[in-house]
Amino acid sequence: MGDDYVIGPGDEIEVLMWGRLNEHLTYRVGRDGSVLVNGVGPIQVAGLTFGQVKKLLQGRLEQIDGVQVAVTMGQLRTIQVFVVGQVNQPGSYTVSALSRISSALQAAGGISKVGSLRHVELRRGNQVIDVLDLYDLLLAGKSIHDARLDDGDVIFVPVIGSVVAVAGDVKVPAIYELAGRGASIRQVLQLSGGVSAFSYLERVQVERVVNHQLMVALDIDLQSPQARRFVIRDGDVVKVYSVLPDQTNIVKLTGNVRRPGDYQWRQGMRVSDLVRLGEGTKPHTFFQYALIRRMEGPQKFTHFVPVDLGAALAGDPSADRLLDRMDELSVLSEDDLRVAPHVVIQGQVRKPGTYSLSEDMRLSDLIYLAGGLTADADRNFVQLARTQVVDNGTQHIYMKVNLAHALDGSRTSDLLLKDNDEVFVNVAPNWHMPWVVQVAGRVLKPGNYTIGQDDRLSSVLQRCGGFLPDAFPEGMVLLRTSVQRQEQTRLDESRARLSKEVAQYSISLPLMSATQNQGGGGSNSMAAIATLRDLVDLATSERALGRVVIHYSDYSDFVRSPDNLVLEDGDRLQIPKRPSSVSVLGQVYNPTSIVARPNLTVADYVAAAGGAMQTADLNNLLVISADGSVVSQQGLKSEGDHRIFPFLNVVSPNIMDRHVNAGDTIYVPENLNDIPAYIRTQYHAQIATIIAGAAQTLAVIGLLAIQI
Repeated sequence: MGDDYVIGPGDEIEVLMWGRLNEHLTYRVGRDGSVLVNGVGPIQVAGLTFGQVKKLLQGRLEQIDGVQVAVTMGQLRTIQVFVVGQVNQPGSYTVSALSRISSALQAAGGISKVGSLRHVELRRGNQVIDVLDLYDLLLAGKSIHDARLDDGDVIFVPVIGSVVAVAGDVKVPAIYELAGRGASIRQVLQLSGGVSAFSYLERVQVERVVNHQLMVALDIDLQSPQARRFVIRDGDVVKVYSVLPDQTNIVKLTGNVRRPGDYQWRQGMRVSDLVRLGEGTKPHTFFQYALIRRMEGPQKFTHFVPVDLGAALAGDPSADRLLDRMDELSVLSEDDLRVAPHVVIQGQVRKPGTYSLSEDMRLSDLIYLAGGLTADADRNFVQLARTQVVDNGTQHIYMKVNLAHALDGSRTSDLLLKDNDEVFVNVAPNWHMPWVVQVAGRVLKPGNYTIGQDDRLSSVLQRCGGFLPDAFPEGMVLLRTSVQRQEQTRLDESRARLSKEVAQYSISLPLMSATQNQGGGGSNSMAAIATLRDLVDLATSERALGRVVIHYSDYSDFVRSPDNLVLEDGDRLQIPKRPSSVSVLGQVYNPTSIVARPNLTVADYVAAAGGAMQTADLNNLLVISADGSVVSQQGLKSEGDHRIFPFLNVVSPNIMDRHVNAGDTIYVPENLNDIPAYIRTQYHAQIATIIAGAAQTLAVIGLLAIQI
C-alpha cells in the first residue's frame, strides 16, 4: 500500500514503540475521523494520506525521551460501491478501500457484450470525476484512469459505441470498439496488434453499409497518402489479405543435375548460368536436348522451348538461351529417352508385377525377384509367353517350362528372358488347405479331425475311438454347409409362396363371405388364416441347419451301407446321449415328453399327452425320427402305392398305428379345414418343407429329452 492512501473512519493504524518504552498499539479511526493516543489526546487523521498520518504520529510520539516509533496500517476499512449499466451482475458491492474501478467491474462479473469498454464512468456525488478507457489498460497496460474508489461511488458502464471488425492477416483479429465516432484505418490496425509480415498492404478492403441501404466494398492502399485521411465508421469490416504464396523471381532446375531446385532469377540469366548454379550435370546426361517449360501471355499458356544443352554449355550464344521468370529447365538423362526392357510375372508369386530386365536374367532370377513362389504354386510347370518381331511380322511363342528343374539350376529349363516376356505361375492341381471335420458328443475322443478327399464317415468314427456306452448313434446329427444353403433356399421360397397365397385369400375372404352368406364360417377362416400367418412369421426366424439324415444300426452294417457318406470340409458330427423319452408337441392338451416304452404307437403317446385338441389335424400328423427323417400319413400312403403288388395292401397304413422309439418327436398340427381346398392342398405341400426345415430343431428337442 502506498503513502497516498487516504485515511478514513474504520481504518486501523498500528504503532510500534521501542526503546525506553516497548509497546504495540492499535488505533482505530473513529466516526469523527480521529484517533485517541495515550498521553497525547485525540488526533484528527481522516482525510489525510497515510504518509501524512505516519509523519504526524511519529512526530508526536517521538517527543517522549528514548522512544522510537514505527507506524503501519492495520486492517483497512470496507466501502460500498454501486456498479450499474451494462455489466453481467449489476448491484451494490462491499469492497476494500484499496479497490479500483477494474476491481469493482470484476466483482460485478465483468462488462456484458453490449457494454462499452472505452467509456466507463466513475461518479461521486452525482458528478463524473473520471472516465476509464479499458483499452488503455488491456492493450497498453496503462492504469492512469483506473482510479481508487471511495464509499458510495457509482461505476456506470454505458452501451457500447461504434465498433469495427478486423479480419485477415493481422496479429489479433477481433471486433473492436472505437473511442469516438470514427478513427483512421491505421489506428484500427494498431488496435489489432498491427499487420503481420505476410500482409498485402496495397489492397486492404473495407466493407461498409451505406445509409442502412446497401453494402459496398472499398479498397485502400495503406502506403498511399489517402489512407491517412480515410475514416473508419461504425459497422465497418476491415479485411487484410496475405501476399500471394507464389514466388515470381525464381527459375527451376530439374532432371539429371546435381542440385535440382529453385534459384533466384536475375536479369540476363541464361541456361548455362542455371546449370552452373546446380553444380553441373550428372553422368549419362543427354546433351543434345533439354527442355524449357515457359508460361507466356496473359492466359499463362505453357510453351516448351527446346535447347541444345551441349552447345549452350560450350558457350554458343545462339543455344545458350535467356531465361524468363518462372522458367523451368529440365535436363534429361539417356534413360529418359528410351524404354527400359522389362518382363512380367503373374500368378502364384509373392510380388507379381513388372520388373526391369537386366542382362543375362533367367527365369529363376525373376522368380526370386518376385519374392519366390507362394505355398499353392505349381512347381512342375510354368507358362512363358514371348512376343517378338521376325521378318514375316510378329511371332507369338508359348513355352511350357519345368519350374522345378529351372530352380534346381538346369540351364535347359532355366531360360534366358527377353524383353516383354510374360511368365504365368499357376495354382498346383487339387491344392487346398487341410479339410477338417468336427466330432462332438458321446465319443471317446471328440475334437477336430483332418480328412482326405475320399474319407468316409466310418473312418472318422473309428479314429475318434468309437462311441461311449451311453451314446445314441441312431440319432447322430451330421450338419453340412452345402446342404444348409440348399435347405435355406427352399425354406425361403416356400415361405414366400405361402405368404403370398395367404395374403391373396385374405383380401378375397370378406367378399366371398358376403356373397355366399357363410354365417360363422368366415370367422373360422379368418382364424385359420391368422394361424397360417403366425406360422409364416415363426418360420421366418428359423434358419436351416443343413442336417443330413443318417440311418445307423450297427457299425459293420453301416460301413457297407449308402449312409456311410464321403465327408466334406467343415462337416460337424454330433453324437447325442441315449434318450429315454418321446416328445409330443402341437395341438394336444399337455405337450410334454413321455417315457418311451416298447410297442407303444403314435396313438398311445398322443393319448398320454392328454389327447388331441378339437383344433388338431390328425390326418397331417408328423413323426420326426431321432435320425432326422420325417414321416407323415401321406408319405406312408405313397410308400404303399408304389409297391410291386399294391392290391395286396388291402388296408392302407395308418400313421397312428406306427411304433415310436425313444428320441422321436410327434408333432400334431392345427386343423385348417375352414380354408378352401386349393389353399389347404398348397399349404400341405409347402408346409411340409417348412416343417421339415424346422424338424431339425424339433428332432434336437427330442434328443435332449434324456430324462423326465
